[in-house]
Amino acid sequence: MPCGMPDSTSDLGVEGTAGPQVRMTGDLDTSAADELASRLQSVPVGPHALTVDLRSVTYVDSAAVAVLYRHVRRGLRILVRDGTAVAMVMRICGLTAVCDVRFLPA
Repeated sequence: MPCGMPDSTSDLGVEGTAGPQVRMTGDLDTSAADELASRLQSVPVGPHALTVDLRSVTYVDSAAVAVLYRHVRRGLRILVRDGTAVAMVMRICGLTAVCDVRFLPA
């Protein structure tokens, strides 16, 4: 699967989550940010938070972070592997202060 491509936008059964989910893999760079935005916009707003599973993402740049910030008011839940560069970006950019970022064991 190409970097930054989603492999699903429906219920993935991620433990401890309910509602719609988007899972991304590889690098979330400028070229993949538009795809992330498109996938997030395509998920209907509902009563549950939108889970964005970034556990298989290896790189996140500012374009992808900006996309996540644009969707914060939807009630995002972001899953990342703790101890990774992606986890560090989530902490540094301040997403942990405005949405539910869950740091899961690597």
